[in-house]
Amino acid sequence: MRDSWQVCNAITKLIKEQIQCYNLKEKLISQTYDGAATMRGTHGGVQTQMKETYPHAHFIHCYAHQLNLMMEQACTKQISGIRVFFANLAAFPLFFQGSPKRMAALKKSCQRRLPRAGATRWNFQSRTVNTVYESREDLVECLTEIKSGQTTIYNPESGTEENIQWDLETIGKASGLLKWLEDEQFMYFLRFFNRVMPHVDVLYGIIQSRNISVDMVSHALSGFRRTLTEIRKELCESQPSDQGVPSTSKRRRTSEGNLKASCIEACDVMIMQAEDRFSSVGNLIPLQLVDPTFFVLYASNFPNDKLDMVPKYYPMVSKNKLTTELQVLSESEDFHEKKNCLSLLDFLRENNLSDVFSEVYQLLQITVTTPLTSAESERCFSTLKRILTFLRNTMDQGSQVFAADLVQDTRNFNELVIDKFARLKNRRAEFLYKDAHALGEEDH
Repeated sequence: MRDSWQVCNAITKLIKEQIQCYNLKEKLISQTYDGAATMRGTHGGVQTQMKETYPHAHFIHCYAHQLNLMMEQACTKQISGIRVFFANLAAFPLFFQGSPKRMAALKKSCQRRLPRAGATRWNFQSRTVNTVYESREDLVECLTEIKSGQTTIYNPESGTEENIQWDLETIGKASGLLKWLEDEQFMYFLRFFNRVMPHVDVLYGIIQSRNISVDMVSHALSGFRRTLTEIRKELCESQPSDQGVPSTSKRRRTSEGNLKASCIEACDVMIMQAEDRFSSVGNLIPLQLVDPTFFVLYASNFPNDKLDMVPKYYPMVSKNKLTTELQVLSESEDFHEKKNCLSLLDFLRENNLSDVFSEVYQLLQITVTTPLTSAESERCFSTLKRILTFLRNTMDQGSQVFAADLVQDTRNFNELVIDKFARLKNRRAEFLYKDAHALGEEDH
């Protein structure tokens, strides 16, 4: 614990020393690191210590990582029935992948592959859920044929049909997967997550977009929570039905109330986790004031609640003057045509209106410069970790410092490494450019 505290202090001291000469006390509006407790800790973490000196530097962590942690918490840790469901769901792509014969049998039945879900990318779960749900009947047909011990497939190379004899292990696994597709509990959760996971996939796509912006993230998070609330409400109001796959077990048929309760709990966990893990987006709410897509609504419903948050998060912006400027912008149709904050910022700059709408312009600058992901900083740490993991058993601290100095002092180090890699051996892809004259000299 003491070592962690010393590391936090050392990192904070180093950062402050590097930026001290820039006089950023009022200008530093955000800070972003990886998700380690040393960096993001609310009690003594680097971001907390930095905020003591720079109170307007709001901490930003990768929203995609936060979303992944949220889904992991809701689906694999708190609710045992849902945890078992995703464990069984992962068995479907694992069964077919890695075996050309099984893949051929799958292609014959449903003409599509089963994507494997990634442990760190919960949006991939959406593809698995949707594929299994939409291709259930084809999967039942395929697994039934495998269970019978023999499958006939067409071989395009020979132009004839071939019979595949399945081994006992494959038959046993196919029988187990077939039972899950006929299980009422499995299918209930499959229908539920077939509704939920596409919204997770859409949210992932937005927060990992190259053109990500504050207004996009804010809209996406609000829409995601609203959708989950509507799904939860429908579950609460729905009446028990016989929809789904019939089951011979009376105990399972009468457990629909328990399954519904598990799905409602999953919705509650996701909504609560979204509010908790994305609580740091409070500083993004005032930035919605300069979103031009809202200007039409300001005439009938002026956002006084968001204006009241401006002094808390951005005291460098004058609230009274900002109110006047927003009223003018909302009344002019020329500004309603702008699609996002960046286009509005460019319009004000190109038409020399930055001084006229100084507070809006300042808030727009904050909006477009606020980072929404920590992927770049995490990538640097990941690269260093790979180097140290490979060499840590053979290099002491002095050798590592020498290696770092060597990289910095060597001119064109990256080009030399790339060139050496390209010349190591013959490859299918040509990494080196060779002109006709150079090729002629090599022949001689």
